[in-house]
Amino acid sequence: MSFWNNWRQDKSQKQALRERAMRVHDRLVDRLLVVSGSGKLNLEDGYDLRFNIMVFFAARLLYTLRDDPEFSQEFWEITFEGFQESLRLRGVTDVRMAARMKQVMQDATGRRNVYVVAWENQDGEGLRRAVGRNILNGAKKEDRRIDLLLAAIEGFPDAVMEE
Repeated sequence: MSFWNNWRQDKSQKQALRERAMRVHDRLVDRLLVVSGSGKLNLEDGYDLRFNIMVFFAARLLYTLRDDPEFSQEFWEITFEGFQESLRLRGVTDVRMAARMKQVMQDATGRRNVYVVAWENQDGEGLRRAVGRNILNGAKKEDRRIDLLLAAIEGFPDAVMEE
């Protein structure tokens, strides 16, 4: 196969991967909007809540797909494209965008890592503490809203990955 045929095939495969990751991202967003907008969390449905739920759901998906690093990376990149678009809609200008995205990346990566470590270690208590701290503004691990969030991710990866 010639260089150009290989290049076209590679580009086509990358495009297919991106389209698949975008479909999964869209289904994840649909699911998080149901959770954030339900009123059951007794929190204002806004950027901060949606950001934190998105990171929680994305972390669960990435943990489940840890054996597929190519898809996981594409999905994580699309997730940050969504965060950037949300910031633009909230009025963040190009001048401030790099600094804001750096903070978003640090916050999201730190939260993702805490959730993944809890799942890897089967640390239910640690996961409850992290969800209470990160999503529910410091709620104690006994808070019943944590159960709502944990229930929302039951079967979640399979549901959003279905084609």
